[in-house]
Amino acid sequence: MSQRDDLITLRQMIDRAREAMSLVGGQSREILDKDRVRALALVQLAQIVGEAARRISPSLRESHPEIEWAPDYRAAKSPHSRVRRDQPRHSLADSHGDFPRLISKLEAFFPDKPQLSEPR
Repeated sequence: MSQRDDLITLRQMIDRAREAMSLVGGQSREILDKDRVRALALVQLAQIVGEAARRISPSLRESHPEIEWAPDYRAAKSPHSRVRRDQPRHSLADSHGDFPRLISKLEAFFPDKPQLSEPR
């Protein structure tokens, strides 16, 4: 993968992580207990971030070990994977707190862009 492709993938990871954070909107994680559609949307966004991380070139991953490139966001390994009824709350309870840290680390690849601490 070229450096340009890595930068595109990094930007996609930032955008999807921000989108996931905006779905929660500062609300408590209990919102996921009450809103199944939102929980499933967050699972999908977390899977997209995880799959994008796997597309990052080995050289970039090796040069930035401080970034967890393939976190366990319960990313689907096949299109036939199924999300259990209890899975979204657990996986997102773990991953939601990771999104701000991930965004912060990934934004360092774009020094010319203003760093945003809040999702768009």
